[in-house]
Amino acid sequence: MLNRYGIPAPAALYLDETGELLEIPGIVTRFVDGSLLLDAPSDPVVWARKLAGTLANIHAIPCGAEEQEFLLKGNPEASWFLNSDGPPGYM
Repeated sequence: MLNRYGIPAPAALYLDETGELLEIPGIVTRFVDGSLLLDAPSDPVVWARKLAGTLANIHAIPCGAEEQEFLLKGNPEASWFLNSDGPPGYM
């Protein structure tokens, strides 16, 4: 979905939700051109503006019922650590 709107995100090639093939849940994605930022950006303001622009573009993507079908539900996914006895064994 992100790629259709020009967002530089890796395309998913394979999702092993149960860990049947990868032995733990995992995802295989395509390579995304770019470079790893190991040090502080040379111009933090320019870097922050580019990051903000990308985030704004992500949030501007129309997300109707059809697009939402595959999305995880944010609240349960983000808060399950709070409602459990810790991370599952595979983590």
